[in-house]
Amino acid sequence: FRPMHEANGGFFWFCAPQGEGYTVSQEDMLRMWTYVHDYYTKDLGLDNILWVYGPNVKGSDGTLPVDYYYPGEEYCDLVSLDWYTSGHYEIAKSYEDILKLDRVTSLAELGLAEILRRETLEEQMKIFTCEDYLKIINDMFKDGYKICYIQVYAGWSGAPAYLGRGEILANSEMI
Repeated sequence: FRPMHEANGGFFWFCAPQGEGYTVSQEDMLRMWTYVHDYYTKDLGLDNILWVYGPNVKGSDGTLPVDYYYPGEEYCDLVSLDWYTSGHYEIAKSYEDILKLDRVTSLAELGLAEILRRETLEEQMKIFTCEDYLKIINDMFKDGYKICYIQVYAGWSGAPAYLGRGEILANSEMI
């Protein structure tokens, strides 16, 4: 369960103050996370939920540090990153920071930044395909990243069916 994901970005109502309309303070987020956690685990008695803290990769867009809203190990089993790549290895610093939280790590969303998205498959295949996803994933494992799972975002910004050459990704021994 990955509540309030990407809260360190400026995308949802529960994000950090980064512009008009985003007003959830660090303290309020931690209170909200604790409330949701305790409601599910204590009030409802659900003891089979894996709690995932899932910030967005820190970028040059003003995204806050990945640990900005971290609720603490008593409220979190796994940590994940949501990464919308622009074709570079932007994950490196955020991955180092998330490792400091001493939890199992994952990529809950791997997608494409707007700069890499094209309208047609023909145009898309000229700049970024599933082969490029596979290269990123292979590079991460070569570099020693310890990631228990990677979920490629299935929406408009990165679905393998949209990118083309999905068979290469699906048939990879790594996958």
